[in-house]
Amino acid sequence: SACIAAAEANQLGVLEWLKGDVGSSKSNAEEGGEGDEEEEEEEGLRVEDESELHVAAREGDVGLVLSLLEGGADPCRKDLRGRPAYLVAKTKEVRDAFRRFRASAGEAAFDWKEAGVPQALTPELEEQQAKKKAEKEAKRKKERAKRKKQQAAKKAAQEAQEAEQAKKAAEEKAAREKAAKDRAKPFDMWGRQLTQREVLARAAEARLRKMVSARHKK
Repeated sequence: SACIAAAEANQLGVLEWLKGDVGSSKSNAEEGGEGDEEEEEEEGLRVEDESELHVAAREGDVGLVLSLLEGGADPCRKDLRGRPAYLVAKTKEVRDAFRRFRASAGEAAFDWKEAGVPQALTPELEEQQAKKKAEKEAKRKKERAKRKKQQAAKKAAQEAQEAEQAKKAAEEKAAREKAAKDRAKPFDMWGRQLTQREVLARAAEARLRKMVSARHKK
């Protein structure tokens, strides 16, 4: 080793330095070991502080939550953050499991305020909630049907209005075309539209009268 080599070389200063370094390293190792043990112990406390009920509630395992509660798990026990298991539950199903257990266990079983568990969920209360939920759903369904009916009526009225406008536009166009056609044809004194045959006959009569008038002048 380095110590033996230094001794053989009669290097006392190096030997003393090496001894001091070894002692310092040993001391540091011992201190470090104690620190690791303390850290492990603290980590272990964190794990132990979170109960199995906390874990089941956080993970949403309703069956396990009920099993633990019925098996004697304390819902008032808190984690390192001071939270009871009910407050770490992430789903309504798990929270309802705590409330059902409160109803079955009774008000005197635990300090439910300390456990953070709200009003006990009794069968009667669940029935009332289900009824209320059904009424709300029926109301929403009725409102949806009403809105749908209103939208259909509005659409029908709009289509009727568009059809009326299209009909009026077509009638106005037909009237304009008829007026233009009538202006292009001759009319008699009574405002009756003459046929082509009548127009030719009248033209022939006019020529005949002109010829007779010219003969009389001669």
